[in-house]
Amino acid sequence: MAVPKTVALVMAGGSGTRFWPLSRKALPKQYIAFGRERSLIQQTVDRLAPLVPAQAVFVCAHESHAPILRDQLPNIGDRFLEPQGRNTTACLMFSLALLEKRGFSPNTRMIALPADHYIEDAEQFRRLLVLALDSASSSGALVTLGIVPSRPHTGYGYIEAGEGRSGAVLAVKRFVEKPSLATATEFLNSSQFFWNSGIFIWTLNSLATAFEAHSPKDWQRIQTAVAKNTVPQVYDEVASVPIDVSVMEKAKNVLVIPADNIGWTDLGSWNALYEMEATARGMNVTLAGRTKAVQSEGCLVRTPGKKVALVGVKDLVIVEEGDTILIAHRDFDQLVREASKEFDP
Repeated sequence: MAVPKTVALVMAGGSGTRFWPLSRKALPKQYIAFGRERSLIQQTVDRLAPLVPAQAVFVCAHESHAPILRDQLPNIGDRFLEPQGRNTTACLMFSLALLEKRGFSPNTRMIALPADHYIEDAEQFRRLLVLALDSASSSGALVTLGIVPSRPHTGYGYIEAGEGRSGAVLAVKRFVEKPSLATATEFLNSSQFFWNSGIFIWTLNSLATAFEAHSPKDWQRIQTAVAKNTVPQVYDEVASVPIDVSVMEKAKNVLVIPADNIGWTDLGSWNALYEMEATARGMNVTLAGRTKAVQSEGCLVRTPGKKVALVGVKDLVIVEEGDTILIAHRDFDQLVREASKEFDP
């Protein structure tokens, strides 16, 4: 079989602790369907077809998730199993070294994307990926998709675009960490700022060159370990840092393509799921179970097989899973991970 000209790498190393108690270490959120027929990672692979067939899709995940991946994605190209989670830089170095070892051409184009995003308009998403792939091939640049912001979100990183290379492809001026509300509001009012989607497109050669320039020691360590089959012995020596910090913020040849109206959601928390499912302001969302609301609004309920009465409450998350119940205010859903440390260490 010919080596594909385009591959996709699905980064599935997240623990999903902000979706506890549904998401656990043994079954992180990317393998959960959240009321739909297919899990988040299955939807991610489905969304790439027919641009990237399943046989050209690779998943990088923790080695303990191998049985889940075999069950949920039996037809993908392969599973790159990490001995431990070391963030997206290590994930990409490990995966790139494995692809190189298998003889993939340096000109092979790669789409690297998280396993746990939701995108409503898959067709438009693929059109943007085609543009990004063409740009990455022709320019040798590192390309990312920037989500056109709809509100002053303080939980996302931002990308500031500079002057354009072409009508739909812009040069990246800088990456900005999660801003204050006042700063995020300023960004919203400027057409030059985008949410950082964490979706990247490049050639294998461009990524390898970037690692050589900005993280040479770790890149050499990973390449050697993959060649000698000693990855478990050295993986904890590799810096645990996002690719945004290790490479993207430092590289000069970075482009961003604005992604508008694709229905993108970074499903990072219960509140994000509520916002995706709620079709009207203040409505209550029931994912499982039966709910009766009395003078209550803005609540998310998941209590399989149970009846829940909401009386005079607002903006709560109520989730039952097994012997565990979570009750949290939606404004504080980022703190759910703190509770998970006690009950799912």
